[in-house]
Amino acid sequence: MNNKSISISMLSLLIGSGALTASVPSSFAGEPAQYGTEIQSEVQPEVQIDIESDAAPIRPGALPPKVIEQLMANCNTSNENAVTVHGCIPADGKKELSLAHRLTAAGTVLAIYGGIGTWSYFAWYSKQTHGPFHVENEGWFGPETYAGGTDKLGHAFSNYVMSRWTAQLLQETGMKKLPSALLANTLTLMFFTGIELKDGFHKGYGFSWGDMIANVAGNVLATVMIEFPKVDEMFDYRLEYFPSAAYRKKSAEGDPNVGEDYSGMHYGLWYHLSSNRAVTENTNPLIRMMKYLDVGLGYHTENFKPEPTDPTTKQKQQVFFGITADLQKVADDLFFHGGQKQTAGRTATQAFTEFFTLPFTAAHIGPSFESDQNTRY
Repeated sequence: MNNKSISISMLSLLIGSGALTASVPSSFAGEPAQYGTEIQSEVQPEVQIDIESDAAPIRPGALPPKVIEQLMANCNTSNENAVTVHGCIPADGKKELSLAHRLTAAGTVLAIYGGIGTWSYFAWYSKQTHGPFHVENEGWFGPETYAGGTDKLGHAFSNYVMSRWTAQLLQETGMKKLPSALLANTLTLMFFTGIELKDGFHKGYGFSWGDMIANVAGNVLATVMIEFPKVDEMFDYRLEYFPSAAYRKKSAEGDPNVGEDYSGMHYGLWYHLSSNRAVTENTNPLIRMMKYLDVGLGYHTENFKPEPTDPTTKQKQQVFFGITADLQKVADDLFFHGGQKQTAGRTATQAFTEFFTLPFTAAHIGPSFESDQNTRY
């Protein structure tokens, strides 16, 4: 029942990003970095390109259209995703991987699941009281529910993050995109199903079909993002988190349960304006500057969990329209030559900003709906 998922997603992100930045030239701003056959081409002098970096598919807006057209002509292709500033990506998309590279990626997958499984036992279950298996009917987004629905978005988010990281690592063992996505879905869903079943045998929790549906939704979204890079270039599903005042007080008293600090969480589906050529190629410089913005829709609750000390405090639910900076695009243009410079720093930056919005960098516009505190939980 309780949403411990956000803790899992943060932990898996830390483990996975550490492994990838150490050994994998990957990017979540499109397809993973690919290696191709070197080609010779004239590039406009005002376009700065790191000629020593690993080749990566070109992200829309990263280079002027004439340069992209020239690269496509040199590769004799009409697909801009099949070219890089370094050369042509082979039709089969394969790249040579060393045995050490494959073993590192496979070992990291095992480390993520084994490490988080061990940690979750000591964090959540070692002191819980066992009981007969029971199902908890929590509801969805109503004001009478356990967390106003934020817990369901958290389950979807955690499965989404973990599945995408697992798929990325599996691709680094040599697997193709779709098989890696399906295997990642299977591993992630098995892991979270195990947690849900374990909840069912503990009196403090309970098996939830709603949580399971949210888990499946997160895995489906991960597969869509992996299999359709254009969708991934356009959208991000992200969490913005800053500890709430209620949780900061509980944390100071020794409560480590950050996973239930729903008052500090904003979940959003964000659209990159940088993926829209009507913006990136506009003749108006003010409109072109909008390529550094994301717009989206999101959801936030307050005073469900942690429970306020004052019983008269109103619960709040908000569906909002949001505006925030596209930190992937900002970082690429400022530090990584428009995304063409593949470094450990870019991998870490892309990995974090793909899934998280920095606190206080987004405007949340929309009404809040208030209700009295429920006593069900």
